Amino acid sequence: RVLGSTIIGLEEHMPENIDAAIEHAVAHDTEFHQFMLYTPLGGTPLHAEHLESGTLLDGRECPEADRHGQFRFCHKHPHIRQGQEAEFLQRAFDRDFRVNGPSIVRLARTTLQGWRRYKNHPEARIRKRFAWEARHLAISYAGALWAARRCFRSDPVLESKIARTLGELYREFGLKARAGVPLVGRYLRFMLRREDVPRNHQSTSLARQLADGGLCQPFPRGRRIQHDPASTQVSIRANSAPSSAVGGAPSISYRPAMK
Repeated sequence: RVLGSTIIGLEEHMPENIDAAIEHAVAHDTEFHQFMLYTPLGGTPLHAEHLESGTLLDGRECPEADRHGQFRFCHKHPHIRQGQEAEFLQRAFDRDFRVNGPSIVRLARTTLQGWRRYKNHPEARIRKRFAWEARHLAISYAGALWAARRCFRSDPVLESKIARTLGELYREFGLKARAGVPLVGRYLRFMLRREDVPRNHQSTSLARQLADGGLCQPFPRGRRIQHDPASTQVSIRANSAPSSAVGGAPSISYRPAMK
């Protein structure tokens, strides 16, 4: 399995050639692909270079919390005006998804290839390792592909790609896959559609919160966020239960995006 990583906003990138750069990245069809903005982080030679040239944005123009490479430049780009970079970043993720499909489909394809290649390996250790890797292929992965195929009926290219991988799973695992997949797939499809609720529906669905401009954000341990849906105000107060009640894990909650 391969995680592709592509930088958006190199010095030579400009609106006229950014699509070609994105297409080149997408063509690799990796199982996962992350796109990051070219970001001069503190302590690096690039940061020192921008600091010396005066092209680094100060804290008022770009707060420290936004200097992470997934939202905006923290420096002045020679060819890309401020604000364009976010659109280019979103375009890259969208293009990869539209061309190569969901990562779960790519994972199923690659895991199946590994299983077929090594399931009869002479070393028991290797056979055991790939049997463990492929343990969810016949039911869980195949069910996800069954649901994904129906989600992409309006996209013949992606539907065909998903159908090919699903067919390979059927051929490899036979009746086990064919018998269980429709049930698992229908359940997954139901759960996906349940998340895709109308904006005016009274639901706590995370999908609805995100559609309304919300963000998933960590907040201090032992505290929780209270959100008034009719307001953009957020209040944080201590939980009555100690943080150890949730195993000491950091909490994740919803807050509305700043307007």
